[in-house]
Parts: sequence; structure tokens; C-alpha cells
Amino acid sequence: MMQRVDLSRTHRLKTFAAKATLVARRVRAHFTTPDSIETTIRNLPYVANEGELAGKVVLVTGAGQGVGLVLAGALAEAGARVALMGRNLAPLEHAKQRLIAQGAVVQVVVGDASDPEAAERALAEIDARLGGVDILVNNAGVGGPWGKPFWEADPRAFREAIDINLSGAFLMARAAARLAVAQNRPLRIINVSSLATEMPGAGMAAYNSSKSGLESLTRAMAADGDGHGITVVTLSLHSVQTERKAAHDWASNALLPPAPVVVPAFLHVATAPAAEVQGRVVASWRYLAAPEAETLLAGPKSLLVPIAYPPFLHQGQATARDPLRFSIHDRAENPWGPSPEALQAIDRSLQAAPLSHYPDERLSELTGMLAHLHGLPEASFAFGPGSWEVLARLVSLFAKPGEQVVSHDPGWFGFNLVCRRAGVTQARARFHLGDAQSPPSQNLRAILDRITPQTRLVYLINPANPEGTPLLQAEMDEFLDALPPRLPVIIDEAYIEYAAASGIFDTVAAVKLRRNAIIGLRTFSKFYGLAGARVGYAYAAPDLAQLVRNTENIFSLSSPSAAAAAAALADRAYYAALHARFINERKTVFQGLEQRGLAPLPAETPFVLAHRPQNAEELFERLENEGIYIARYAFHGDRYMMYPVAQAATTEAIFHHLDALASG
Repeated sequence: MMQRVDLSRTHRLKTFAAKATLVARRVRAHFTTPDSIETTIRNLPYVANEGELAGKVVLVTGAGQGVGLVLAGALAEAGARVALMGRNLAPLEHAKQRLIAQGAVVQVVVGDASDPEAAERALAEIDARLGGVDILVNNAGVGGPWGKPFWEADPRAFREAIDINLSGAFLMARAAARLAVAQNRPLRIINVSSLATEMPGAGMAAYNSSKSGLESLTRAMAADGDGHGITVVTLSLHSVQTERKAAHDWASNALLPPAPVVVPAFLHVATAPAAEVQGRVVASWRYLAAPEAETLLAGPKSLLVPIAYPPFLHQGQATARDPLRFSIHDRAENPWGPSPEALQAIDRSLQAAPLSHYPDERLSELTGMLAHLHGLPEASFAFGPGSWEVLARLVSLFAKPGEQVVSHDPGWFGFNLVCRRAGVTQARARFHLGDAQSPPSQNLRAILDRITPQTRLVYLINPANPEGTPLLQAEMDEFLDALPPRLPVIIDEAYIEYAAASGIFDTVAAVKLRRNAIIGLRTFSKFYGLAGARVGYAYAAPDLAQLVRNTENIFSLSSPSAAAAAAALADRAYYAALHARFINERKTVFQGLEQRGLAPLPAETPFVLAHRPQNAEELFERLENEGIYIARYAFHGDRYMMYPVAQAATTEAIFHHLDALASG
């Protein structure tokens, strides 16, 4: 009789071996590949003015441990005479001995910064021992009631956080400034704040409030200090390793950067010319990444980089992205081009109004045609040079830095870049690719699950990019019913003119009904073939559209661009034929991919998302050798890619090379 195999035990052993192997790989990678923190440590910025601290008297509060001690050590190393202040003598004496061993001149002052009399005594004592204070570092702080909603917070603990973090900084600054003004000498005050002011978390009401107040206090004190030699700046810190955090959670603390990484930003605010830092909030993490930009901007925009595609390569060499030389399909541009009437309208525009004159800022003709096309009042429209620009304005209009927007994952990369630039937080819901029980969908239930009271905007794409799946009327009706009625919802319809399926959500009808705070977003770049003209627009109920127009730059569209867009709308026959051509070619692409086992998703876009072949890179190279360029992007775990809906010759070439690769 055969012995029964213990499948459960065998499975457990196999999974243990597999997980152990994965862990071993991660451990090996950890020791062989520098992580982001190691890279940061290796590339700490150099601060040229550090030598100016020699001989200066610097008072650091909360200096017995953690960041305060690190800052005091950096000052001492730069030649400053340092005074350490705290509420308990033992840690201050221990810190003093460490610094003296390094050759520093150090004094200790015991006192509570939140006590007005203690603040006055501390400044008088330092003045008597070392001379007047040149730099005051308001570092003393407490976390306050932590990890509880504000209604469960202990009022005494809340008050203590405000007293120490905010009132204490005021009292120390007041005492230092009174002495400096009386002695007619300059003073620099550095208030230490936190990343929490830009990204407030739950259960931190006291801490967030005190640090936000501290940053506002900095600006107010800087305004008072102008003309009196008093410079006030905030240094905002990101999370770093501290003894307090280690005692609470050693493992999490160990994964943070070491505290000394904040030193370059601190030395910068301590030594930079007063005019460069007066009243500013300089962030340590931004200074590490972009010191020159943060010096000039002192804000989230210091981390911005240009938005640009990688260089266009042909046979490994950078070359011009020339659509007359190559067949290019990597940006979903219309391969058949715009209406001849649109091109003629550009010529007529140049003859009617020379480029030396400004365009019609009201865009009267284009607005009137869109109003007629959609059956909406002219006050429902707002324009910009491409829908990307309009979208960027919408995000900045409705969401402040640190606030939340909800969208799909992966979503359109352009929207993700817009959010990053605006400093807003994205909560993203996975797209449903379909299974045996249900077809592909935009998974609006998952979008709803990510909406919180902190959500300021919802962004949907109809039809979706990159999946090509449309929003359906029935699912959108249910979705909108569940939304807060005043929560703005952007429906990006960059590809709506390519759609042909029944039952697709009608954004125009929803706007007419004033249902929710819906904003439609469209472009002339795709279906109308005017990507080079840069014309985009938003449409909404007139009062909502007015908010968008308030952000619009005057003369945002050139006369030729506006004329081309209006002419394209008028040439109904050309675009009706173009639509039919796209539908037929899309059907051919879909069926061809399906026959080759690449599992395409049903699409209403000028591309079809389907599985990547195993040898995708060779496919790209074969096509590029023929001058055909398709998008190399990979989606959904690198399983999918976008196949263009293009002219028949391009489709035939793609299928030919897919077949050649499959046959070996």
C-alpha cells in the first residue's frame, strides 16, 4: 500500500524555503546596494559660511539629547561658544562633558523655557558668562498627547505642548531680543519646527498646532525684527533618529536617517545672509536634496524638476523626434492628423491678425462654438494651453500642499507629476483588470473607500489611461450619489471622442443637471490632431467654471491655435470619417492581439492595453529598425503595454514582428 504524502507539511517546507531565499536576497542587496539614506549621508551639502560661527555665542534649548545635542556639537565644532539649556541638570552635564572633550567652550543653564522668569534669567546668565547671545536656537519641544484623537487628549498635556513648543520659543526669543536691542547688537533666532506642519497626522493635534503656530510666529517676529538687526528663521526637520524614539520603537528608529544629516541645513540658516532667511521656513530634507533651490525658494517648489520626456533615440543615437521621418506612436497622437480646414484656419488667422498683435483674450469664436456643441452657456468654459496646464491649475486651485486627492493606480503619469509638483498627497485605488467573475472596470468602490474628510479632489479618466475602459453611466450614478455633493470631481475626457460603446457616462449631461461639483476636461491634442497648437479646456456649471477662469492667464491661447480649434469643431464630416476609421482599426488591433493570446482589454481609446510579449525589448528594436516607435511603458506589474491604434501599415508591422518573435 502506498504511503500517503503529507501535502500540508510539504507545502509548508517549500514556502519556508522560498521565503527564506527571498529574505536572503534582500539581505544581500542591503549590504551591496546603497539605500537612499546612505546616499544622502555620502552627499551632505557643504556650507561655505560655516567659519563665520567662530567665536559666536549660541544658546540651544532642549540641548541635553537628540537633535539639540547634535546641533550644539556642530556649532562647537565650527568654533562657536555654546550654552546648553534644559530642565534637568544631569543630561546637560553629560552633554557638556562630551563637548568639552572635543575642545568646545560650553556653559550649562538649567531652566524651563516656558517660564518667563526662567527665560530672562537664562539670557542674563549667558550674557554674564559668555557675553551677549548671538544666536538663539529654540529647539526645546515635547510631543504632547500622542496617538489619540483630540477629544481624548489630556488638556494639561495639550497645554504643556503649546507652552513649551510655542510659548517657550516666544519667551526665549523675547528675552534674547530685549537684551540685543538694549545692547544694540544683532541677533539671529532659529526656531526648530517639523515636517508635521506640511503633512499633519492623526493623533498629533497638540504637536501639529504648536509647530504650525511656531512657523507663523517666525514670520511675525521677522516683521518686527526688520530694522533692528534681528533675524528670525524656522528650520523644519524631517524624522531622524533620537534617543526618545529609540526607547519607544528601536527598530523603526533605526530605519530613520541619523540626526547629523540635519546639520548642513542648520548651518545654512545659522550663517546665511539675513536677507536670504528672514521670516522663512527652510526644510532640512529639501535642503539636502536641492540646497541651492531651497536657499532661494524655501518651499516645496525647491524640489521641482523640469517635466520632459527622455531624449528620442534612433538606433541608440539621440535625434530629433521627427514625425515626417519616423512613424511615431508613443504619445497617442493622431496618426491621420487634423482637418485640412483647421490648417487653413491657421493661415487665415495669420493673414487677419499679425503675430505682433495680441489674440482675443475672450476667445469669443471658440467659446461660442463649444457652447453650441455641448448645449452649455458660454460661462461654463475655461481655457488653457493644453489640458495638462488646465489640470495643473485645477489641482492647485482645490488642493493645498499636504492635502489629499484621490485617483487611480497607476493612472496617467501626467496627473501624478502634477500632484507631485503641487505638493498634494495622492490616495490611489487599483484598477480592476477583470477576471472570470467580472469584466474590467474603474473600480469606483475602491475610489470611494479612499475618500476621507481630508480629500479635496477626485480625478477620474474617461475612458481610462492606460486601460482604455470607460466610465459607465450606471456605475457613475451610484458613485456620485455616495459622494459629498460639494467634493470636486474632475472627469478627464482626453480620449472621449474616440469612444463608441453605449452606456458611457455623459459628463455634459451631469454638468447641465448641476449634479455634484463635476468638471469636465478636454483637449484638442488627441482626436482633433492639434497637439502642437496646445488647446485645452474645462467645462462646468458657470459658478464653478468661474473659479477655474480666475486662475487663467490672459492671452493663454494664440490666435492661430484658437482659430484651428474652432475650425476643427466646424468640420464635422472630416471627424466623423476619422472616428469611423479609428473604430475599424481598433477592432483590427483588438482581434489581432486576442488571436495572439495577449489578452487585450476592451478599449475606447486610440490604444489597446494588452500583455507584453516575453521578448518585448526585441519587438521594440525590430519596429524601431523600420522607423516605427511605440510606447515602451509597462503597466500593472510590467505585464501590460499599450498597442497603438494606427494606420494599417503600422498595425501589420506590429503583428508581423509579434508573429516572428513567437515562432523563434
